[in-house]
Amino acid sequence: MHQCKICETWIYCDNLKHVCPPKWKVWDEEIDYELDIYAIDEEEAVTKFAEEWDQDDHSLLQGDHVVVTVKSSEGVETKWKATGEAEPTYYATKIFATETKEDK
Repeated sequence: MHQCKICETWIYCDNLKHVCPPKWKVWDEEIDYELDIYAIDEEEAVTKFAEEWDQDDHSLLQGDHVVVTVKSSEGVETKWKATGEAEPTYYATKIFATETKEDK
């Protein structure tokens, strides 16, 4: 397994020919933030942008949104609204009768 040096996609099988997905330019004019993102379509490009943009303050996960422009390699521009949602994860571990209180 290795990562493509261009699009950063993880390649799990070395004998398969990898083709990078299209590159999209995504930006938010209000905060002057722009990224080049490799994605299979505009929606995936916006979600990747949102994930990168939201790393610090997590405002998207708290109900905020950001309006971004996406530009394809053909020069077509579209507007998108990106939001996020935190999804809790819960775990369970069975405790056997032979375990002591210290093991728990």
